[in-house]
Amino acid sequence: MIQAQGEAGLAVRAEIGGNPREKFIFSTEYLLGKFDGTVRVNGYGSVVSVASVAAGGAAADTTVSAAATVDLDLAYKVTNKLTVSIGGNNLLNRYSNVVPPIDRGATGFTYTNQYSPFGIAGGFYYGKLTYAF
Repeated sequence: MIQAQGEAGLAVRAEIGGNPREKFIFSTEYLLGKFDGTVRVNGYGSVVSVASVAAGGAAADTTVSAAATVDLDLAYKVTNKLTVSIGGNNLLNRYSNVVPPIDRGATGFTYTNQYSPFGIAGGFYYGKLTYAF
C-alpha cells in the first residue's frame, strides 16, 4: 500500500498490483467420436479496490469477492474440414460486486471493473463454424 499527500489536501492511496493472490484453472476435455466437449472452471481470490479519500477521511475501499466462473464448449465434427461449436464463457453469468454509490464518482459506474479479474459483462455465449483449409 502506498499513501501520499497530494494537492488540495487529498490523500492519495494506491495499491501495487490489483490482481488476486489466488487463481486456479481446472480444465477437462472429452472426446467421443465426432463430439468434443471442454469444461473449464476459473477461480479467483478476493481483490481490494483502494479508494482515494479526503485527508483525514475514512477510506471507502471496495472488496471484489472471491469467485469462480465456468466456461463450456461443445463441438461436433461434421466433416474432416468442418466443425460446428456452441459454448459460453462465464456460462453461469457471474457478475462482479456492485460498487457502493459513494465510490462511483462522476461516471456513476456500477461494477468494480478496474479490479474484477473476470470482467463486468456477465456471460458471453457463442456459436461457431470452423473450416480447415
